[in-house]
This record gives sequence, C-alpha cells and structure tokens, in this order.
Amino acid sequence: MILYNLTKLLDEDNILYFPVRLDRVDISGCSTSKKFGELFNLPDTPVNCLSANSGEKSSVLIIDQLDVIRWAGIYSNQAIDMCMEIVRESISLNKSIRPVAVLISCITFDYKNDPQIKNWIDKQNAYNIEVSGFPENDIKTIIGENNYMRLSEKQKKMLSIPQYLKLWAEIEPLGEEQIKFQTSEQLIEAAWNYYRKKMETVKGIYGTEITKLNKALVSYLDENSVISAPKRIIEGFSKKLQKAFFSNGILEENNGRILYTHQSFLDFFIAKKTLNEVDTGKSIVEWLGEKNRQFFPRRRQLQQVLLLLKEDNPTRLEKEVIQIIQSDKVRFMLKHLAFAVLSELEDISDKLFEFLTDKLSDPVLKSHIINNVFWEKHRLSRS
Repeated sequence: MILYNLTKLLDEDNILYFPVRLDRVDISGCSTSKKFGELFNLPDTPVNCLSANSGEKSSVLIIDQLDVIRWAGIYSNQAIDMCMEIVRESISLNKSIRPVAVLISCITFDYKNDPQIKNWIDKQNAYNIEVSGFPENDIKTIIGENNYMRLSEKQKKMLSIPQYLKLWAEIEPLGEEQIKFQTSEQLIEAAWNYYRKKMETVKGIYGTEITKLNKALVSYLDENSVISAPKRIIEGFSKKLQKAFFSNGILEENNGRILYTHQSFLDFFIAKKTLNEVDTGKSIVEWLGEKNRQFFPRRRQLQQVLLLLKEDNPTRLEKEVIQIIQSDKVRFMLKHLAFAVLSELEDISDKLFEFLTDKLSDPVLKSHIINNVFWEKHRLSRS
C-alpha cells in the first residue's frame, strides 16, 4: 500500500518510474541488470532505460520484496549480484542531469536475519526507512473505536500490520468472534474458516471438495518449494469451486499461474501440514529436505512452523531447534532463523541452556548464540 501510494505521488509530479515486484517475475538466472531488463522486453537495463526516457528530470526504479531473491534457489547469489549492479548503475548516474533513484523494499525480519541481504544493504550509502505499523487512529477508523478499546496490547500490535488488519476487516461479519484472536495464526485460521463457510453456502460446493482442492495446491507448492502453481493443479475440480476460491479472494492468477492472495495463507497451510507430520513422528529436519530445497520459501515456512510450535508446544520447539542446529543437512541461514525464534521465548529449559552453552565453543555459532539468545532474553548463568 505504501509503495502504491508512492507511485500515485510520482504520477502527480510527472516523475517517470518503473515498479517491479520480484515475487511476480522469475529472476532465476538473472545474473546481470541487462538480463533483468530483458524480462520486461527492455532494450537495455532498467536504470539506463529510465535515464534515457526521463527527459531532464529524475526517475525512480522501485524494486519491491528484495527478500524473494531466496526464491531464485541456486541462483540466489546471481540475483544479489544483479541487484548490486543495478545500484552501481544508479550511483554512476547521480551526478548526471537525469539521475535514477533506486527504492528497494524488504521485510524487516529478513533484512535483520538474512546475513547476505543485511551485509549488502549495510554497505550501501543508502537512506534506510523502517516502515512502522498503522497508526492507532487509522486502526480505530477501520475497526471502530469501541472494538479497538477492547483489544489487548498484543492484538493492537498485530492489527498494526496491514495484511492482518485487512484479514480482520474482511471477516467483520464474525462480530464478537474477532475479539478472541490473540495471535496472527489464530486470525489466519479464523479467516480461512470464514471463507470456507462462505463457499459452502453456494449450492453444489461441499466442504470435502474445498479441502481436497486446497490440499492439492498446498502439497504441490510445498513439495516444489514455490509460491505459485500451474492452473492444471486445480483443473480437476469443478469450475464452480475454482470460481469460489478466486471470487472470495483466496486465490489469484498471475501470468497463467495461481497463488494465494495472502502469502500468510500459504505459510500457515504448510506449517499446519508440517506439524501434522511432526505429530506422527517426522522431524522438522526431515521436512526441510535436501539443502538444494532450503531457500527462501522454506525459510518463511520454517519460521511459521517454529512460531506455531512456540505457541502450542514449547518443549517440542526446543527439541526440534536442537536437531536443526546439530544437523549438517540444514543450511546455516535456517539455523540462524532458529536462533532468532529462540530469542522470542520468555525462558529456556536447563537442557537447552546446557546445549547452547556447550555450543559456545563453536566459533561459527558462538556470536549467534550470544547475540540472538543470551543477549536478547536470557542470562548467561543460572542460579
């Protein structure tokens, strides 16, 4: 919404801009800014094209969701190199009569916890703007002041995040049931149940078919570590059911592929699926699979899984985190995420404390344990 409003302001000032959502294009194999431009049939790089067509004014290249470079899988390093080249091109034009500004957005969690992204951004001479949540008055306007005053501080903080506020507003007909939601996971689940019941009111649509379609789509996305699927995955279901998923805003189509409108839905569904497998004896390390599958989508999903475990079963969370840290089959960025989730625990068990203390002898893990766990929340000694 913020970037959309920015483009409106740029339109008003007649400033040329080129917006790109990295989650809507296939950046795998884009090792240079020239190849990136070819994705959009540009004759040159996006920066050079903007500069050449902006007259004697500045122009803006907007790159939304930098964090999705992890979706490039084995090409993620090339994708970072491409972004670096784009910024270098912009800097080289700073003193020209047609400078090009590059605006890059990234999820705060990924900026702070993805070493590759953070190290690169921190080295740039960039102006960093951390976008806070919706102001209190705006939330009151959307959900009503009476409803707002009944919320806990945790709920108010949750609804300051646009995607959760949007979900809350969409399920407004639930009335009193809304006030019960204490976590984002509960809100997402309630929203899904609301949409299910709404679809079930349509003649010829049954709950079992809704479950089957959703399961087929989630399984494909999970097994292939992607966020969109070919339409054929749901073509075996009735046209009426497919239409219901789209008309209710659950799914959308982009370039012939289907994906969940709310990314949080996909993360939640995969997390629930994974926890069901964990309950039957499968470990999270097994679910993560081979290292060549452990890129950005897996990381977002692992975060959701660990946060659900944090709410439902903190003891099991500690067990799974220990396995993740110990395993040589898990990429370090996922271990880094596990440390970040541990920092959110109010306390840790003696067993986990001893495990982490022993790991302080590991030069690779030491700083992460101290900074992300002990320094954040927990004491280095026990009485």
